[in-house]
Amino acid sequence: MDFVGIGALNLDHIYEMDERYYLEDMGLKEGEEVVFEERQEEMLKGRLALFGRLKKISPGGSAANTIHMLSLLGFKAGLFGALGKDREAETYLSLLGGEDRRKIVRRGRTSVAYIMDVKGGERTIVVVPKAHLKREDIDLSYLSEAHWIHMSSLPDEEGMVIQRLIKEELKGSVKFSIDPGRLYSVRGEAFLSLLSGMDVLFVTEKELSLIFGENEADAVSKALKLVRTIVVKRGQRGASLYGLEGELHAKAESVEKVDDTGAGDVLAGIFLGCMKRGLPPSLSLRLAVIGASLSVGGYGRESYPKKEDLERALEHLLVHDRKG
Repeated sequence: MDFVGIGALNLDHIYEMDERYYLEDMGLKEGEEVVFEERQEEMLKGRLALFGRLKKISPGGSAANTIHMLSLLGFKAGLFGALGKDREAETYLSLLGGEDRRKIVRRGRTSVAYIMDVKGGERTIVVVPKAHLKREDIDLSYLSEAHWIHMSSLPDEEGMVIQRLIKEELKGSVKFSIDPGRLYSVRGEAFLSLLSGMDVLFVTEKELSLIFGENEADAVSKALKLVRTIVVKRGQRGASLYGLEGELHAKAESVEKVDDTGAGDVLAGIFLGCMKRGLPPSLSLRLAVIGASLSVGGYGRESYPKKEDLERALEHLLVHDRKG
């Protein structure tokens, strides 16, 4: 196994909305990521039926999206997460690609994410967690087969404990990366203990400031005491890499955005795949930014770049570099 992803498995419902006011009516702020309890879900669904247009239902979860991207690139990639014993889980599974699903645990009801894209604005995400991993679900023999384990947030307290246990058991034999999202970025010391010793941290500028403070240079300096490499995702402005190689930046070309749900996860998947294949960090970052830009042309996973798309982009980059 090349990669295993550990994180929430959410069935994404992607909505388009015309006005920010509708978010405020639901008690939400544009651009935030929040967790709702199940009792709040019916209110949210009712409001979305009035104010939103459902554009796509897609498998989701940050680590799961990254694993899907790696699967598209031809890597052997598996998922460790929880789905319910319900129709939503069957929908989720039916929409997967080549990911190994042997360690998807089935219990309770499937978690759902409501993703709201306001025209000309930022996406807002409401996660309703339902199915959760338990410590007894950990299969170290399966996880130890992986070359790389990529993590994203699990919404309950036990989730981070499970991830920390896995990291401690397998450190030194498996590489680790994490994309914390906002849910982990506000967890303070609890998250820092999970982060310590990771090989790669993927964060947005906002998440970096939430974890380490507002000044980016100071935040990067603090982060590099805990991790080997930091990839800062800057949306339409590209991405930056900090680590042993120094400081690298890759600009994104201007593209028409339909939905950027999962674009950062695509970037992470391509970057990790390039690292696995031994490409230089600068080339890996540039190719990852290109792939992320391609992914925003449709809803959910429908516009994730294919292997041949990235092979063409890589050849173009190499020709450009040879010309100087």
